[in-house]
Amino acid sequence: MVTQPALLGNTLFVGGTVYDVTGTQPNPIATVQNLQTAALDTLGNQVLVENGGGISVVDLSLPSQPKVLNQLTGDLDNLSMARFAGPDRVITTDYPANLSVYDIHAEGGPFPLAPLTEPLVSAGVLDQQATSSNLFAAVVTGVSSFVAVFDASASPVQPITRIDVGVANALAVQALNSVLYVGTDQGLLVYDISNISSPQQVGSLNEPTSALAIAGKTLFAATTTNQLLAYDISNATSPNQIFSGTLPAPANFIRTAGNLLLVPDSTAGLLIYDVSHPNAPSLRAQWTPSVAVIDVTMSGSQAFLATDAGLIVADLSNPAQPVQIGQGKFPAFLQGNPNVYGTAVALHDGIAYIGTSNSGAILLGYDVRTATAPRLVSMSAYGSEGDAVVLSLALTPSQLNVGGFFSGVFQPPLVPMDLTQPRNTILTSQVQPAALAAVAKARKGALSLPGVKTDRSAKLGHSPSKLRMLRLRKGTR
Repeated sequence: MVTQPALLGNTLFVGGTVYDVTGTQPNPIATVQNLQTAALDTLGNQVLVENGGGISVVDLSLPSQPKVLNQLTGDLDNLSMARFAGPDRVITTDYPANLSVYDIHAEGGPFPLAPLTEPLVSAGVLDQQATSSNLFAAVVTGVSSFVAVFDASASPVQPITRIDVGVANALAVQALNSVLYVGTDQGLLVYDISNISSPQQVGSLNEPTSALAIAGKTLFAATTTNQLLAYDISNATSPNQIFSGTLPAPANFIRTAGNLLLVPDSTAGLLIYDVSHPNAPSLRAQWTPSVAVIDVTMSGSQAFLATDAGLIVADLSNPAQPVQIGQGKFPAFLQGNPNVYGTAVALHDGIAYIGTSNSGAILLGYDVRTATAPRLVSMSAYGSEGDAVVLSLALTPSQLNVGGFFSGVFQPPLVPMDLTQPRNTILTSQVQPAALAAVAKARKGALSLPGVKTDRSAKLGHSPSKLRMLRLRKGTR
């Protein structure tokens, strides 16, 4: 296959290879990995290139050392029509018939690394936990379920082993020292991981568990039957139940921060418990900044929430009276889809990353160093189907591990992203000229998200819980 070349003076870029053409024969002098695709346009020493799922800008100022400056990945636009529109700007006609302008002045990614698993049948990663030495991922596929264990001290992260959970589906993971707790839809499993390459099951409890969190010597669990449980794990391999309460719905995640237990709820907002006395958690507040809160992470007294309204930043200095101090709204092209939710959130180096559902599994990054005014600084996507979803995020050194149900029947469900230069191409404006409005009207029955298939996105609707998505995937793949 011949790809579209680009000629910049005596430098030729074609199919990801850079040639010096000063002589009678082109002389290859450099290769850009993962960009063996068409050049779309040139401007000065820069080349706009398709990268398989989007576009990248390559700087050829030093032809022997080409540098990928930034990229926009995924099915966010009809990016094969992208062209430069002057310095630091790219313009493209996207679906459904808008003219979109992208700011490309900020260098960086996040850049995808090699997937952490091989392609698997109808696979998804429902939860992750990163410790100082290991990464644990709860993986479900169309035929099995397991916990994948990785060496998090390696760069990039390297696989160690897998823990088969039998006929159950792994929904949650939480490790403490040499013990790993695995929540499944059939019970809570306990593993001795003192020999990390050969974990051994040492216990189980008959409590189907969707989310886990540890604070000191207490393991908190949200069950699939709407219960909040607390276990004394002074003897880590033999959890002893010390509390049972009721939740509005099964939780995707529960988080701890000091003496607080945070329970995001898809229908009841954010539940904030004081767990100073873990055998008697006290509900301090039920806060509803939006219809649904799916995940939360803390930094100091500030909470960052993944919600149906995008990223919400709250001050929890007084846990009994949370105060919203900032919001990062979804980009304009997502706001028209009522089924788009923030599904997972992680904070790294002043940027809050929020995964989404029913969106082509888009990951958004907001600069929250000024927490009152979150600013969108990165955007990437992992799927092309409407029901593709980011379900879990975990940080290892310089790497964000993105897990979820992505597009296709046979895909890797866990993709690491290099965060050393985390900012990338950002949508700055969209307009719809009259001539293109007619095209949009003709496509009225189609999903408004560009390039995304619509096979099951509407079925996910509200409350994008692990259990609901698991049932849909298992039942329709």
